[in-house]
Amino acid sequence: MVIPLIDKNGDGQISVEELAAWTGRSMKNFYKQEAENRLKTLDTNKDGKVSWEEYIKGAENRGGFTEKQKQRDKRRFDHANAKEDGLLSRDGLISMFHPEENPSMFGAIVEEFMEFVDTDKDGFLSFDEYKGKTVDTGSMDQRTAEESFKRLDQDSDGKLNKEEMKLWLAAVNTSSQAKNQAKRQVSMADDNKDGVLGEMEILNHIGVFTGREGLRTGEGAKDEL
Repeated sequence: MVIPLIDKNGDGQISVEELAAWTGRSMKNFYKQEAENRLKTLDTNKDGKVSWEEYIKGAENRGGFTEKQKQRDKRRFDHANAKEDGLLSRDGLISMFHPEENPSMFGAIVEEFMEFVDTDKDGFLSFDEYKGKTVDTGSMDQRTAEESFKRLDQDSDGKLNKEEMKLWLAAVNTSSQAKNQAKRQVSMADDNKDGVLGEMEILNHIGVFTGREGLRTGEGAKDEL
């Protein structure tokens, strides 16, 4: 039982903050293990790093690697290469495959995103373009999309510029996802409505924490991007 590991203050109750911290740590540990596995697969010369040539070879070996994907990945690779030595470490691979975790990646991802969504090519994201990526794909209803767009539109000009779009990316990083998921899970399992979870509440609603319901918030947010 992991409840004692989550219950940091030892009061026998799980708060939103404790659950969010646990979820965030678990997600980050998963990203690290995922990157370690990629490093083992792609690092053919076993120097502990992945070069662009090694990455391309690995991607081409998997098949279906288009020229557009190659251009996208090169942009991500270059931004993730913090030392500018042409090599990615484990942390660099995390940045490449989970760019929402690294603010220095936001510029590259916004450019990438705009290539697909900015249909009128004016350099901004209108609500109709935003709606096409949220409401029309089923990841958000109309009202939620309108509220989200208004919140992101900091200068209230009816469109999102690239800096405002970076706020969208920041909203789907591990910390934000974990907090939103924890709030949702506590709300669903908190039978006595005291704002925290006891052991029986967790056990009575175990599917909220272990099934698809427990994963939906983070996956939905990332699907938008």
